[in-house]
Amino acid sequence: MNTKHLIAAVTLALVGTSSFAFEGDFAPQAASTLSRAEVKAELTAAIANDTLPVAYEDHFAPVTSTAATSSTTRQAVRTEAREYVRSGQAARDHLSLAIGG
Repeated sequence: MNTKHLIAAVTLALVGTSSFAFEGDFAPQAASTLSRAEVKAELTAAIANDTLPVAYEDHFAPVTSTAATSSTTRQAVRTEAREYVRSGQAARDHLSLAIGG
């Protein structure tokens, strides 16, 4: 009985490992023409200019900052938020979102 278990375990192990085989091909990496210092300088410049590339699905695209500035003070926003909750509008909005309306 132990021999059957051993043969079954070995067979399953051999069959199971074949599913992890890699069928793709490795693309060769192009040699860089820039030195390490040049790459670091480009990165530092991109960070300073706010044009650091962002990875998309298949390419990189420079992104610029789109941070919005507001003239409203923090205290005014806090007061507005308190009034929104106090008036009951927050609860009504929450309820309408919960029911899908």
